[in-house]
This record gives sequence, structure tokens and C-alpha cells, in this order.
Amino acid sequence: MKPGFKIIFFATLLFIFILQDQTQAATINRIEGKTRYDTAVEISKQTYPNGTNVVVLVTGEDFPDALAGSPLAFKFDAPILSTRKSRLPDVTRNEITRLGATEIIILGGTGAISSNVEDELKKLNVTISRIAGKNRYETAALIANQIGSEKAIVANGQNFPDALTVAPYAAKEQIPILLTRDRVLPAETKNQLRNETIVLGGEKAISSKIASTLPNVTRLSGATRYETNIKIVDFFDKSVGQAFVTTGMNFADALTGSILAAKNQDPILLVRPDYVPIKSQLFLKLLNPDTFNIIGGQAAITPNAANSLSQINDLHAFVPSTNSQFHDENYLAGVLQKNQMYLANSIQNNKYGFHYGYSNGVIDISKTKARYTVDDIIRSNLSTDTNSNKTILITKNVPVIDSDNVVVATIYAGQRIPLVSENKSSFIVNIGGRKGYISKNSAVVDNGVPILMYHHILRDQENKNYRNVSTTISDIEFKEQMAFLQKNGYKTITLEDLELFLTGKKNLPAKAVVITFDDGLKSVYRYAYPTLKQYNMKAAQFVITGRTPSSPTAFNPDSLQYLSWQEMNEMRSVYGYHSHTHALHQLHNKKSLLIVKSKNAIINDLRTSKRILDDTPYFAYPYGHYTGETISYLKETGYRMALTTRKGKVKVGDDLFQLKRIGIGPGTTIKTFESLIKN
Repeated sequence: MKPGFKIIFFATLLFIFILQDQTQAATINRIEGKTRYDTAVEISKQTYPNGTNVVVLVTGEDFPDALAGSPLAFKFDAPILSTRKSRLPDVTRNEITRLGATEIIILGGTGAISSNVEDELKKLNVTISRIAGKNRYETAALIANQIGSEKAIVANGQNFPDALTVAPYAAKEQIPILLTRDRVLPAETKNQLRNETIVLGGEKAISSKIASTLPNVTRLSGATRYETNIKIVDFFDKSVGQAFVTTGMNFADALTGSILAAKNQDPILLVRPDYVPIKSQLFLKLLNPDTFNIIGGQAAITPNAANSLSQINDLHAFVPSTNSQFHDENYLAGVLQKNQMYLANSIQNNKYGFHYGYSNGVIDISKTKARYTVDDIIRSNLSTDTNSNKTILITKNVPVIDSDNVVVATIYAGQRIPLVSENKSSFIVNIGGRKGYISKNSAVVDNGVPILMYHHILRDQENKNYRNVSTTISDIEFKEQMAFLQKNGYKTITLEDLELFLTGKKNLPAKAVVITFDDGLKSVYRYAYPTLKQYNMKAAQFVITGRTPSSPTAFNPDSLQYLSWQEMNEMRSVYGYHSHTHALHQLHNKKSLLIVKSKNAIINDLRTSKRILDDTPYFAYPYGHYTGETISYLKETGYRMALTTRKGKVKVGDDLFQLKRIGIGPGTTIKTFESLIKN
């Protein structure tokens, strides 16, 4: 390849990538009134600022007779206004006058719009005609009789979303909208069929039995009204300047807005009142409109939903072009499946980052498609379900399948990840916005992370004063326990790692363990540190800062000695240093000074220890003594997590200021040690 062509080629790839992930922010407008009748008038004012001769009038109280009205209104260059069944709203009457209309076409019989409304209209000196059949199907057929086209659109007449989605296109292209029941094709509809048929909705909306009787069928359908909306817009409209956004839970705004959308040759997008479905967001980003026109007030489309439209540029998705391994931090975590869509939460260093349990998975952008498609969006089965407080341990490499039994990923063994939920046979997780099912034969429920608690370590031959003391073990026991952890694949984690896991910000290995030492005794420098360093392990040391000498002293196994600052600095590659108070590690009447002293004394002590230890946020209660007030003092002084002496493992959802530990005392056999830490 010539140098010049290389530049053009890579510039083209970059341009394609920019189109997908760096679209310009769209303008957001809202067209609204106090009621649906007011909103219809506001739409009319924007569509016909200089007036028009004809108005199509529909009931604002139900949808059936109005569903097919958009092509007729567009044909006569007329807005669609709405009325109450028995009374013409003042706002509608005033708009008819402002428009200078001379003709009103009423859709539906007197059961939809009463003769009383017709009498009120006559006072406006307008010509009135009514298109009304004995039911909604005949009304739609009578309207279709006035629309000359070789095509017909057939929609379910018992619901409104599909017909309203297609309304701007049907209006603009002058294609009649015919209605049917889900399993029976009305005779009135059959009589108005044309040479080609566009069927809206899936099998539940219009059965295959009906579809098979229609001429030259194209079916546009999705699993939900919002997906069908996407399919319809994509079929009719490949270039969008602006999008008209309405609630998918009511008919009024979409119906009256259809003419404005048709006049602008732009689509109507349906959203939920309180949020925009994730697939709709991705589709809108693909369309890249420069303007969103929200039709309806905040009851129809909430500020939260509107805000998600403004943040569509921050939404990123990707589709692997081949089965691709992904990382969680520094280890291979699994495989993402080719041609499946995932949501990304970051784009950095030519990599997509995506939510993987509590962590961030990472995949190279070079392993993904340059641009995703509408088909990718529709088949993605994306989910925004959030994680629960329950986690599982992956015991072997396991496929993750979606609700359609399609493999969307593989997770490698040895990981601890959170659940979304579970059913009888499966654990349910979320990977990159994909809700996936894991067989319960490949994972187990997490019983918690063990935090091991040590204090003092001595050789048997030098242990004269602390033999049979529950906080003193032999150096041989400690070495054997650490060798067991290393041999059996346990990974020592820091308190920072633990906090991130407990607060739902990081995954952990299935065999994660925290090693802690209380009091800051010199013996850990002599006996624990070399073993931990040998096995490349991490540990936490809770230091009584008021007892820490500046320089080392000669080791004396017959007394309790404390680590010096010099020794602590030497061990920073292994130990993190945290607070065990500054001067309150003492007993008064068998109670820790931490719960005996005054508030000011306790607060000052906690602050002093925290400051000396580089502002550590972690604390261990002396003797395990604490009260609710103690916890409040810790929070007031900026601590985020505290460890007790209560026995047990820790899990997501536990109180961060009452974390349990597993004390390891003398005489603990390897078999007992294993039973204490295993999940």
C-alpha cells in the first residue's frame, strides 16, 4: 500500500469511529401544554403558524377512531386537534379560529365525539363532515378509501403504539393505515387492501395466519413497542435531521404530533415516561439528530427521560468482530462473543471499558466493529439491571447465555462477581449491559471474604512468657499457613481492595483473603515479614502510634516490643499501616479507653493517629470494644472502615464499621485453618 493511500485509509477509519462515538450534542426543545388538548394546539401553532383551511378533529379520550387519521390530515394540509367527547375545549375552539379554518373533518361516530360538539362547531361558521364507521376498523377503511396508494399499512387496532409510530411516514407517503384484530382480519379492512402490505408488530399483534392472507407482506416488528418503533423508523427513514419524542404509554401526543413530524420529514420516537429505553438511546445515537423535540409536558416525559436524551453522546456501545478475551484489571477474566453488543462506560488508550460486575472489563477497540448497526441493537437484549448485594464464586470456566439461549460471554474460573438475581437453575449477572444466565453447576454462593487476625509470632524455643496466650503463635505455624495459602491459589488483598469490593466498586478473586496484624509488634518484622515477602503477599498492620519508637531496639522475646518507624518503612512493600488508636489501647475496669474516655479525648486521639499514619481511613478496635458512639466518632474523624474481633467472614452489604475477622490462635492445624478460610 502506498504511503498516501495508508494515510487516507486510516483517516477514513478514524472518521468512521468519530461518527459513532463523538457525535455533536443535540438541541432539546419541548412542545407542551397543560393538557393534551393544549399540547395539540401548541403543535398546531408550530405546524401552521399562518393558518390553514382544514382541521381534523379527534377525541382526546380514546384512540381507536383516530389511529388512521394522519394520512388524511396530511392530504388536506390539516392539523389534528382533539376534543372531549361531549364538550369542545376552549383552547381547541380558539385554535380553530386562529387557523382561519373553514372545514372540520370529524373522525369517529357520536360515541367518540358527540353531536353536542358538532353543534358547538357550527357556531364557528365552518363546514363539518364526519367519517365514521360502525367500529374502528370500518372508520379506518373509510379513511383509506380517500387515500390512493398501491401500498397499505396494517396495524393492530386494539392498541396504538405501532400505528402512531408509522403515522408520519404514512402521512408523508400517503399510505393508508388499516386496522385489524390480532387473529381475525375484519372484512372492512380486507376490502381496502392494496398490492403491497406493511405489517406492523409481531405475532402477538398480528398473527402469521392473518399475515399469510395479505399481499406482498413486509413485517416490521420488535419484542416491545419501542423495538418495533426502531424497526419502523429504520425502514422508512435513513436520514434524520430532528426527532420528535413522545411517550409510548399514551396516544394523544404522538397522534397530534404526527403531522408536525411528517411536515418536517422526521420520525416520531417512543420512549417511556420516566426514561428512554437503552436500545432507543443507541438507535438515536446512530441516527444522530441535531434536535430532539419532546412533545408533551413533564407528566408525559419526565425531566429524567429528557436528561437521558441530552446525554446520548455519553453513551457508547461496541460489537466484537471476533470472540475476544477481556481483562478485569491485570488478569484475563473471560471472553466476549462476536457479533454481540455491549455497553461501554469509557474509551481510553484504544480500549473500551465496560461494567463487569463491580469492576471494569477492558477490550481492545481493534477487536470490535467500526460501527454497530440497527440489527446489532435489536438482537442485543441489553439490560440496565443493577447488581444486588449477593455475590457468587465462579468455580469453572462457564458460558453466559441470554434469555434467548444465545451465548454472550464466557467467564473464567476463580472469580468473585455480584449477582443481579437468580432463578431455580441459574445465577443472573450483568456483563457490559448484557443480562446473562450462569448455570448453578458452575458457581457457588459467596459466603464471604476471610480477614485473618494475627498479633504476635515467636519461635517455640524462645516463647517463655506467651505460651498458650491466644494471640501468640509460632513462626512455624505462620509459615505453614502462608505456604498453604500460596499453594492453594489464595490471593492476599489490601484493605483498599476490600473496601472497593464491599462498596460495589471492584470484583475480587474467588480465593481472596485479607491478612491483618494488631498492635504493631516487632515480632512481625522478624518472623512474618520475610515469609510474606517470599510469597509476594500483602498484609495490614494496625499500629498503636503512641508506642512507636523512632529507631529499632534489640529484639527481646520475653517482652512485647513495638515496630519502629524505620522498620515500618522497610516493610512498606508488604504492609499497609492503619490505626489502632494513638494512646487509647488500654483497659480501665476491663473496658477499652476508647469507650471510657470523653468524646473530645477520643476524637483528638483518633485524629492524631490518623494524621501520623498518612491519613489512613481504616481502624481496628482495641480489644474489640466499641459502641454506637465510637462508630460516630470514627465517621466524624474521616475513617471509612473499622474491624472488630467478632468471628466471621465479610460480605457486600455488611456494616463497614463492624467488620468481622477470623482470629488465628496457637495450635491451629492446617486442616482447621483450611476450614476457617474456605468458602
